[in-house]
Amino acid sequence: MTETKQPKEASGSCYAKPATTSSTVAPSSQTHYDFSGSFDSNPRPTAYPSADQAVLKYLDSAFKSLEIVDSTTTTSSASKTSSSSSATPKPTEGLDCNLDKVDDEGSENKPKDYPKGAYQAGAHQFCFGGYGFVSKADDRYSGSNYFWFDTDHIDPDTKLPAYCVGSAKGSYEQWSPESRKYCKGGKGLNNSNSKVWYEVVPSADQKGCKPLKDYKLPEKDDCVDRWNKIINKCMPDHGTSGVWKEETDYGCWDWKVWGRTLS
Repeated sequence: MTETKQPKEASGSCYAKPATTSSTVAPSSQTHYDFSGSFDSNPRPTAYPSADQAVLKYLDSAFKSLEIVDSTTTTSSASKTSSSSSATPKPTEGLDCNLDKVDDEGSENKPKDYPKGAYQAGAHQFCFGGYGFVSKADDRYSGSNYFWFDTDHIDPDTKLPAYCVGSAKGSYEQWSPESRKYCKGGKGLNNSNSKVWYEVVPSADQKGCKPLKDYKLPEKDDCVDRWNKIINKCMPDHGTSGVWKEETDYGCWDWKVWGRTLS
């Protein structure tokens, strides 16, 4: 008897039609057998009309063989899917890069493009500057600051672009730092060549968030890690801007950074 293989359907089910045989035995034209569906819900028949007994016994044997193959294939496929899923990192949720518009009239509301180093240096200054930021829902500037850097010259202490000058927040050492001596040749303030803005403000959409309260921002490495969610994704070599939405016990907050017009 010659076997004609039939394609399987979706996992867990198959169908089979009478195989083509070299004998003259064939299913009765008056009898129809439906072998579609899953094995669990449609058990194989155990009794056969005598005229079709030989063919159906053969099909019953084929079902047993197919059931073993189907079960093995399904298990292998599921294991492969699970492995692939766990190996693929999920994208950072609530992240948006290259904003079309920012709330910055001094930059004509358009973010400017700067090297990644400028944003890394800004994150370091924001987080290690000792500002003690507490972002308030009704005061945008309570959790914001901006800085000038020279990306062509490195501060040996931070191993980041030299910090040339900051806005008038914090102590004199913060907005007129000693590292300004490393800034050379830029066309901006104190020989800088880049200017970046950082702010943490309430998210416009608070749906599903906890009640909005004052948010004491994390500092040092915990703070830098948050900025790096944006910097590493939106500024792999250079970039203009990015925002990441954080869900906290104090409501949802947007961490925003962008390049400003150099002055």
